[in-house]
Amino acid sequence: MKFCLLLSIATSVLYLAWTLQQYISGYRRPSLLLPMSAICIGWIGACFELFDFPPLFWVFDAHSIFHLCTIPVPWLWARFVCDEYFYEISSVRRPSGFSKIHKII
Repeated sequence: MKFCLLLSIATSVLYLAWTLQQYISGYRRPSLLLPMSAICIGWIGACFELFDFPPLFWVFDAHSIFHLCTIPVPWLWARFVCDEYFYEISSVRRPSGFSKIHKII
């Protein structure tokens, strides 16, 4: 578990450093908020996993709230990847099928 936490911290620091570097360099775009949001939500969920407490109302314990916090993280990452893809190919004509995927995500 300690090794997993170490890798999570390292990955978070790398993504946050990249995001800040992009922002400071003047490449300000709305998609830069998505990885920061995913990391913050992930770490909030990790706090519930690390600091366990007895169930609230005999239903919601820390582990179940951890899983609740992990629901939006894949959606945020997928949205970030799609937005960055469209940002990178903004000078290239977009295929018609990708706009439908972008609207779904």
